[in-house]
Amino acid sequence: MTVLSQSPSILDLSFNSGDDFSFTITFPFDVSGYTIDCKIGDTAFTVVRTSNYILTLSLTDVQTALIGSGTAWYLKLTKDGYTRTYLSGKKI
Repeated sequence: MTVLSQSPSILDLSFNSGDDFSFTITFPFDVSGYTIDCKIGDTAFTVVRTSNYILTLSLTDVQTALIGSGTAWYLKLTKDGYTRTYLSGKKI
């Protein structure tokens, strides 16, 4: 059976509460024209476009201190009115 899936890729995150946390994602396409929405629970990541294909996502030590295990996160991309959840997961 053939399945067409538009489910996001799963990426669980592991970090120490109270530490700064940052990681980089390289996309196989140009994301310069996209709006980026990235949150863990109710906390927004700081998003920096380091190139047209690379985003750096960061949380401060104060933010991570408030995020417990199992908290869900997502990265959504929006362009021309179309939104897609590209990555999601949880804090482990």
